[in-house]
Amino acid sequence: MYIESLSIEHFRNHTQAFFSFASGVNVIIGENGRGKTNILEAVACLSSIKPFRNPKKEVFIEHGQSWAKIQGSIVHQNNETENLELFWSNDKKFHAKKNDIPYSSAKEWMKDKQFLCVLFSPEDLFLPMLSPSARRNLLSRILSPLFPEYFENAMLYEKALKQRNALLKQKKEGKDIGRSEFVFWENALSQAHDILKTFHTHFFTAINEMLENEYYLISTKKEEVYIKAENSCKQGELQKMLEENFMQDIARGSTSIGIHRDDFMWYLRGLPLGEDASRGESRSVILAFKQAEKKYIEMHTHSSPIILLDDVFSELDHVHQEHLLSSLLNTQSIITTTEMPKNTPTNTNIIRL
Repeated sequence: MYIESLSIEHFRNHTQAFFSFASGVNVIIGENGRGKTNILEAVACLSSIKPFRNPKKEVFIEHGQSWAKIQGSIVHQNNETENLELFWSNDKKFHAKKNDIPYSSAKEWMKDKQFLCVLFSPEDLFLPMLSPSARRNLLSRILSPLFPEYFENAMLYEKALKQRNALLKQKKEGKDIGRSEFVFWENALSQAHDILKTFHTHFFTAINEMLENEYYLISTKKEEVYIKAENSCKQGELQKMLEENFMQDIARGSTSIGIHRDDFMWYLRGLPLGEDASRGESRSVILAFKQAEKKYIEMHTHSSPIILLDDVFSELDHVHQEHLLSSLLNTQSIITTTEMPKNTPTNTNIIRL
């Protein structure tokens, strides 16, 4: 599977642009501010619907415009072409098409499209030091495009959480809201929570089975490397804990327990990444994680995802650069950079901005 072409209109800083890609390595070269990342983000949208940076329409629709559109032509292993289109406007909800067939909702479109990406940005290298919300966003970014059931329940969880929090704030302000009015949304939260938790557990288990070997391939060191989930409550216990913490949540005006409070961390030699690992070791762990993520997607789709590398070579030393380039064989990759990485394959497709 690979993306053959991309057309974008009024997306970020691109008024109108068209790009053709090779099935192997593609390098987009340009100075900062030319919109290199915006091209990768447009490609990623065809996999996940939402931009991986600020997803608000007033931000990613070009300034002064009322709509944005992305079109991509995807070639699958059987040489069949899948034409995907996303359209957003300021006054309407988003629209999606596959081979000119419109979809009524994001949920239905996500069930039917088959295009998947692995995104690697400079921020990923700093994930162990970032906030829990950044790591939760990463998890959603990986699992939502891959599993329609995950995407659907993540939407349900977000909606139920928003509604319960609104009731809590009203209750905190003194409005007469009975306990029964919370029950419907707590039931929805609990059901979606347990489904999402199942996906998370499966993902962490699968990644942990691969992580040490992937780390060894990068660092040539045999070390104990794993991911550990940090959960606010166990599967099947959310509804009970929401009841027990009801008065506390009223005082806070928000829901204190649930998957939106969870976190996870990478561990090296039994310690959280960042406490003992050197900068090189930390980056080797994250590179190993991204390789495991790619294999996890291949395991579930029997197809290689497109690799999107957003200016990561500037953050890596020569050894890590070489390993990353060697891992791109037999799959499509799109790389953004201000200068050509060393040892780039000779048949690389170069796009200059």
